[in-house]
Amino acid sequence: MATFTSKVTQRGQTTLPARVREALKIRPGDTLEYELGEKGVQVKVKRMSLDEVLEKYGGMFGPSSAKTEQEALAEFRALRGRDEEDQEILDRWADENNS
Repeated sequence: MATFTSKVTQRGQTTLPARVREALKIRPGDTLEYELGEKGVQVKVKRMSLDEVLEKYGGMFGPSSAKTEQEALAEFRALRGRDEEDQEILDRWADENNS
C-alpha cells in the first residue's frame, strides 16, 4: 500500500497526487465521492451509469445510426474517448440491471 499526502488550502481545496489520479483514472470534470467510515475515508470516482449517460447525452448528437448494441457502444466510445473504461462500465451496468 502506498501513502500520499497533499495540503488543504484555506478554501478547502487540495490537489490529488498524480499517482492517485492515475490509479483512479480521474479526469478533469470527474466527481469524487467521499465515504466516511469507522476506519477513515474512502474516495471513489462517481461514475454515471450507462442509463444516466444515455438519458443525459443520448439525443445531443442527433439520431444514432446504430443497428446493434455493439454499433451503439462503438459510437458511444468514439464520443466519450474513454475506450479503456467502457467494457468495465458496461459489465457493471449489465450486472446491476440483470440482477
